[in-house]
Amino acid sequence: MTKPVNFYAQYGADVHSQNGEDGLLGEIFRRLKIDKGTFCEFGAADGKYCSNSYYLLEQGWTGKFIEANPAHAKALIDNTMGKPAELHFGPVTAANINALVPQKLNLLSIDVDNDDFHLWNAYAGIADVVVIEVNSGIAPPEVVVPGSRGSSFSAMVMLGICKGYFLLAHKGNCVFLLNKYRLLFPEVVGDGFSNPDDFFDRSWL
Repeated sequence: MTKPVNFYAQYGADVHSQNGEDGLLGEIFRRLKIDKGTFCEFGAADGKYCSNSYYLLEQGWTGKFIEANPAHAKALIDNTMGKPAELHFGPVTAANINALVPQKLNLLSIDVDNDDFHLWNAYAGIADVVVIEVNSGIAPPEVVVPGSRGSSFSAMVMLGICKGYFLLAHKGNCVFLLNKYRLLFPEVVGDGFSNPDDFFDRSWL
Protein backbone atom coordinates (compact mmCIF):
# COMPACT_ATOMS: atom_id res chain seq x y z
CA MET A 1 0.00 0.00 0.00
CA THR A 2 1.23 3.49 -0.83
CA LYS A 3 1.86 5.57 2.25
CA PRO A 4 -0.02 8.88 2.27
CA VAL A 5 1.73 12.20 2.07
CA ASN A 6 2.39 13.88 5.40
CA PHE A 7 0.47 17.06 4.60
CA TYR A 8 1.83 18.94 7.60
CA ALA A 9 5.42 18.13 6.60
CA GLN A 10 4.86 19.03 2.95
CA TYR A 11 2.66 22.11 3.21
CA GLY A 12 2.80 23.26 6.83
CA ALA A 13 3.84 26.83 7.58
CA ASP A 14 3.02 29.23 10.37
CA VAL A 15 2.12 32.89 10.16
CA HIS A 16 -0.11 32.91 13.22
CA SER A 17 -0.89 29.20 13.65
CA GLN A 18 0.97 26.85 15.99
CA ASN A 19 1.72 23.68 14.07
CA GLY A 20 1.77 24.60 10.39
CA GLU A 21 -1.97 25.01 9.93
CA ASP A 22 -1.67 28.28 7.98
CA GLY A 23 0.28 26.64 5.19
CA LEU A 24 -1.78 23.47 5.25
CA LEU A 25 -5.06 25.38 5.05
CA GLY A 26 -3.65 27.49 2.23
CA GLU A 27 -3.06 24.33 0.20
CA ILE A 28 -6.46 22.92 1.10
CA PHE A 29 -8.38 25.99 0.03
CA ARG A 30 -6.26 26.32 -3.11
CA ARG A 31 -7.45 22.86 -4.14
CA LEU A 32 -11.02 23.65 -3.12
CA LYS A 33 -10.81 26.88 -5.17
CA ILE A 34 -12.02 28.94 -2.20
CA ASP A 35 -10.34 32.34 -2.29
CA LYS A 36 -12.28 34.28 0.33
CA GLY A 37 -14.49 32.19 2.55
CA THR A 38 -16.06 32.08 5.99
CA PHE A 39 -14.78 30.70 9.27
CA CYS A 40 -15.67 30.25 12.91
CA GLU A 41 -13.01 29.65 15.55
CA PHE A 42 -13.43 28.83 19.24
CA GLY A 43 -11.78 29.16 21.73
CA ALA A 44 -10.18 32.03 20.01
CA ALA A 45 -8.05 33.40 22.88
CA ASP A 46 -6.77 36.78 21.56
CA GLY A 47 -7.80 35.83 18.01
CA LYS A 48 -4.25 35.96 16.68
CA TYR A 49 -1.83 33.88 18.75
CA CYS A 50 -1.87 30.23 17.62
CA SER A 51 -4.94 31.01 15.52
CA ASN A 52 -5.99 28.84 12.60
CA SER A 53 -8.16 31.63 11.18
CA TYR A 54 -6.40 34.96 11.64
CA TYR A 55 -4.19 34.62 8.57
CA LEU A 56 -7.31 33.94 6.51
CA LEU A 57 -8.93 37.03 8.05
CA GLU A 58 -5.94 39.07 6.89
CA GLN A 59 -6.53 37.74 3.37
CA GLY A 60 -10.11 38.98 3.24
CA TRP A 61 -12.04 36.12 4.77
CA THR A 62 -14.96 36.87 7.10
CA GLY A 63 -15.77 35.02 10.26
CA LYS A 64 -16.61 34.70 13.90
CA PHE A 65 -14.37 34.33 16.93
CA ILE A 66 -15.80 32.89 20.14
CA GLU A 67 -13.94 33.09 23.45
CA ALA A 68 -15.14 32.20 26.93
CA ASN A 69 -12.26 33.60 28.99
CA PRO A 70 -12.82 37.31 29.76
CA ALA A 71 -9.08 37.78 30.23
CA HIS A 72 -8.71 37.57 26.44
CA ALA A 73 -11.52 39.99 25.62
CA LYS A 74 -9.56 43.23 25.20
CA ALA A 75 -6.81 41.63 23.11
CA LEU A 76 -9.38 39.90 20.91
CA ILE A 77 -11.21 43.18 20.34
CA ASP A 78 -7.96 45.02 19.61
CA ASN A 79 -6.67 42.35 17.21
CA THR A 80 -9.87 42.31 15.16
CA MET A 81 -10.62 46.04 15.15
CA GLY A 82 -11.56 47.15 11.64
CA LYS A 83 -11.58 43.59 10.31
CA PRO A 84 -14.67 41.66 9.09
CA ALA A 85 -14.96 39.50 12.20
CA GLU A 86 -17.86 39.03 14.59
CA LEU A 87 -16.96 38.42 18.23
CA HIS A 88 -18.87 36.49 20.86
CA PHE A 89 -17.78 36.25 24.48
CA GLY A 90 -19.03 33.23 26.39
CA PRO A 91 -18.79 29.45 26.41
CA VAL A 92 -19.83 27.18 23.57
CA THR A 93 -21.73 24.13 24.75
CA ALA A 94 -23.48 21.20 23.12
CA ALA A 95 -26.74 22.95 24.00
CA ASN A 96 -25.97 26.32 22.39
CA ILE A 97 -23.51 25.55 19.59
CA ASN A 98 -26.10 25.60 16.82
CA ALA A 99 -27.38 28.99 17.94
CA LEU A 100 -23.88 30.50 18.15
CA VAL A 101 -22.05 28.94 15.23
CA PRO A 102 -23.08 29.57 11.60
CA GLN A 103 -24.56 26.52 9.97
CA LYS A 104 -22.56 26.83 6.73
CA LEU A 105 -18.83 27.45 6.89
CA ASN A 106 -15.70 26.90 4.89
CA LEU A 107 -13.62 26.44 8.06
CA LEU A 108 -14.59 25.41 11.58
CA SER A 109 -11.76 25.51 14.13
CA ILE A 110 -12.41 23.99 17.56
CA ASP A 111 -9.91 24.20 20.42
CA VAL A 112 -11.58 24.37 23.82
CA ASP A 113 -9.73 21.57 25.67
CA ASN A 114 -11.53 18.37 26.66
CA ASP A 115 -14.98 19.00 25.21
CA ASP A 116 -14.09 19.35 21.52
CA PHE A 117 -15.53 15.94 20.61
CA HIS A 118 -18.95 16.64 22.12
CA LEU A 119 -19.16 20.07 20.51
CA TRP A 120 -18.46 18.79 17.02
CA ASN A 121 -20.83 15.90 17.60
CA ALA A 122 -23.60 18.35 18.56
CA TYR A 123 -22.93 20.73 15.66
CA ALA A 124 -25.66 20.28 13.05
CA GLY A 125 -24.13 22.57 10.43
CA ILE A 126 -21.66 21.80 7.67
CA ALA A 127 -18.11 23.07 7.36
CA ASP A 128 -15.94 22.17 4.39
CA VAL A 129 -12.91 21.84 6.65
CA VAL A 130 -12.75 21.10 10.38
CA VAL A 131 -9.59 21.66 12.43
CA ILE A 132 -10.05 20.19 15.87
CA GLU A 133 -7.78 19.51 18.82
CA VAL A 134 -7.32 16.00 20.19
CA ASN A 135 -5.41 14.67 23.15
CA SER A 136 -2.37 13.56 21.20
CA GLY A 137 -0.96 11.90 24.29
CA ILE A 138 -3.44 9.04 23.83
CA ALA A 139 -2.12 6.82 21.08
CA PRO A 140 -4.28 4.83 18.70
CA PRO A 141 -6.00 2.45 18.71
CA GLU A 142 -7.26 3.59 22.15
CA VAL A 143 -10.68 5.19 21.81
CA VAL A 144 -11.30 7.75 24.56
CA VAL A 145 -14.30 10.04 24.46
CA PRO A 146 -13.82 12.95 26.90
CA GLY A 147 -14.19 13.10 30.18
CA SER A 148 -11.30 14.90 31.62
CA ARG A 149 -8.55 13.92 29.18
CA GLY A 150 -9.92 15.17 25.88
CA SER A 151 -10.74 13.04 22.90
CA SER A 152 -8.22 10.54 21.65
CA PHE A 153 -7.13 10.58 18.02
CA SER A 154 -9.03 7.38 17.23
CA ALA A 155 -12.24 8.62 18.83
CA MET A 156 -12.14 11.85 16.82
CA VAL A 157 -11.41 10.01 13.58
CA MET A 158 -14.36 7.73 14.28
CA LEU A 159 -16.58 10.80 14.80
CA GLY A 160 -15.32 12.39 11.61
CA ILE A 161 -16.14 9.28 9.60
CA CYS A 162 -19.63 9.19 11.12
CA LYS A 163 -20.19 12.84 10.18
CA GLY A 164 -19.14 12.34 6.55
CA TYR A 165 -15.54 13.55 6.69
CA PHE A 166 -12.16 12.08 5.85
CA LEU A 167 -8.97 12.67 7.82
CA LEU A 168 -6.26 14.62 6.02
CA ALA A 169 -3.62 15.08 8.69
CA HIS A 170 -2.77 15.08 12.38
CA LYS A 171 -0.32 17.16 14.38
CA GLY A 172 -1.88 18.05 17.70
CA ASN A 173 -4.95 19.04 15.72
CA CYS A 174 -6.77 16.72 13.36
CA VAL A 175 -7.77 18.19 9.99
CA PHE A 176 -10.89 16.80 8.32
CA LEU A 177 -12.56 17.53 4.99
CA LEU A 178 -15.99 16.63 3.66
CA ASN A 179 -15.96 13.37 1.73
CA LYS A 180 -17.04 15.15 -1.45
CA TYR A 181 -13.52 16.62 -1.68
CA ARG A 182 -11.70 13.29 -1.38
CA LEU A 183 -10.77 13.10 -5.07
CA LEU A 184 -8.92 16.41 -4.75
CA PHE A 185 -6.51 14.73 -2.32
CA PRO A 186 -5.38 11.54 -4.07
CA GLU A 187 -2.42 11.27 -1.68
CA VAL A 188 -4.77 10.28 1.15
CA VAL A 189 -4.73 6.53 1.74
CA GLY A 190 -7.16 4.83 4.10
CA ASP A 191 -9.38 6.39 6.73
CA GLY A 192 -6.99 6.92 9.64
CA PHE A 193 -8.97 4.62 11.89
CA SER A 194 -7.95 1.33 10.32
CA ASN A 195 -4.46 2.64 9.42
CA PRO A 196 -3.65 5.15 12.20
CA ASP A 197 0.12 4.74 11.87
CA ASP A 198 -0.05 6.42 8.47
CA PHE A 199 -1.53 9.56 10.06
CA PHE A 200 -0.85 9.78 13.79
CA ASP A 201 2.15 11.94 14.69
CA ARG A 202 3.84 10.02 17.51
CA SER A 203 6.12 12.92 18.38
CA TRP A 204 3.24 14.15 20.57
CA LEU A 205 3.36 11.12 22.88
